[in-house]
Amino acid sequence: MKLTSRIKRIIYLLLEETNYITVQFIAEKTNISSRTVIRELILVESWLSEKGIFLEKKKGTGIRVHLEDSEREKLKNSLLEEKADLIYSPEQRLVMLKAELLKKFELTKLYTLTRLFDVTEGTISADLDKLEVWLEKYNLVITRKPGLGIYIEGSEMSVRSAIISLIYEQFHEADLINLIINKEKSPVNLSLIQHKINQVILDFMDVGNIQLGKKLLAYIEDKMGYQIADNSLVSLIIRFSVTVLRCQQGVYISEADDSELKLKNERILALVKEWFSSQTALFINEIPERELYYLAIHIRGAKLRETSSNHKISMTEDYKTIKLAREIIYIAEKETGIYLEDNEKLLIGLVRHLRPALYRMKMRLDIMNPLLEDIKQMYPKLFEATRKCALIIEEKEHVSVPEDEIAYLATHIGAAIKSEKRNIRKVYRAVVACTNGIGASQLLVTEIEREFPSIRIVDVVSTIDMDVFKLEAEDVDFIITTVPIPYSTLPTIIVNTILGDKDKRKIKEALENILPEDMADKKIKTIHFREKLKNLKIYSDLILQFSAKRV
Repeated sequence: MKLTSRIKRIIYLLLEETNYITVQFIAEKTNISSRTVIRELILVESWLSEKGIFLEKKKGTGIRVHLEDSEREKLKNSLLEEKADLIYSPEQRLVMLKAELLKKFELTKLYTLTRLFDVTEGTISADLDKLEVWLEKYNLVITRKPGLGIYIEGSEMSVRSAIISLIYEQFHEADLINLIINKEKSPVNLSLIQHKINQVILDFMDVGNIQLGKKLLAYIEDKMGYQIADNSLVSLIIRFSVTVLRCQQGVYISEADDSELKLKNERILALVKEWFSSQTALFINEIPERELYYLAIHIRGAKLRETSSNHKISMTEDYKTIKLAREIIYIAEKETGIYLEDNEKLLIGLVRHLRPALYRMKMRLDIMNPLLEDIKQMYPKLFEATRKCALIIEEKEHVSVPEDEIAYLATHIGAAIKSEKRNIRKVYRAVVACTNGIGASQLLVTEIEREFPSIRIVDVVSTIDMDVFKLEAEDVDFIITTVPIPYSTLPTIIVNTILGDKDKRKIKEALENILPEDMADKKIKTIHFREKLKNLKIYSDLILQFSAKRV
């Protein structure tokens, strides 16, 4: 009996588990529906019976294969050696379809794809519709020639952008780093299909080319006297590997680009040419100069690693970038309500990031941020605030800022906000609203101040006569109340009159998440100015005390 990859996976699960397992458990592990599992179990049972093994079924409990450990291991090994027809999920099939069409240099017949994936022409046609949407991002289109086949049409630079994006979609950045530093991976229990997909994607590169890419960039770093940031290094080595392999296959960039003229006198281009001229292991008779431009442009746009030598910024050389960074900080301040103007670390970080980032955007180079989706999901408000900051870059520099770049900017701004919230706004101004009389109110106030030294209770107010506008004018951060206050525009924390553990946790969580919204720029600066005056008074008192002791 010929097995499919799906049946093999179900049998393997049964051999892995010594106890009874349910159809639902199998469905979750194999990413298929329970109905499909039930249908496939008929074939699983048939295969097992050929081996003289019976599938035990227990109503309300599940199914299992009852074997001694030694027999179980023997059957596992036998199963792994047995060839199987691969059955791809719709998502896996789409990944394979991207890879198949991007690596082809001629028409691919629809019939070939139906045989490859064992699906109907209608299914492949629907997959191609999805693929067209993905290809649009890279200015590529699918051309369908009835009776002849299909192929991806577009520039070679666009094809390479799509290939590199596909590599990043398929592999986590940590996996790519492991691949590049030639580190042994920790054992991963990959399915046969996943292993096949990974191999197809890696076919766009070559292990030997990866090592050569490392040597080229090490040469550039040594000659230029700086270090490239790790994520940029990974991206450049992948791009180098893809580029060299495409050239070895006789596929070159043919379209002219204005960026060639801009780079003509750059030292990096000279170094790239110098390095390639000394290489004999590339198996290319002569790499076209346009390909060298292509690599040099991307190296020129790489982010640099922060070191003590390049930590400081020059007010003369970076005047324009500093001005832009300050405008970004001003917008971030208004959008988040956190004072950031005096944050030197944020300013330096933005200036150092913007130098190559502006170059990448002006040259329309690929910008890929593996953390994009995580940042959008985990910090949606921060991402949207940074999107507004990016508008100033588009206005001043006449470039389009992609979401990947916005996410990079968000990490700088987010880190600064966390630092400011931790270091500057240490004391929260709060009022207590309690309906249970003065005694109970004072007890609640005492308990809050004892448990939370960072909270300063500035007033105890009536829930009925509360003037929220007045509280806002007095810079109150939030209200701690024993009853809901639906009309309040200030953040409110509802607790019991006698503060319990649950109430304490609620206050603690609120302190970690409270971020004043839509705070006027003037008000932010007023608050910070007051804090500065307090600090100056403390310093003055210390100086006077020290002077008195000296006298």
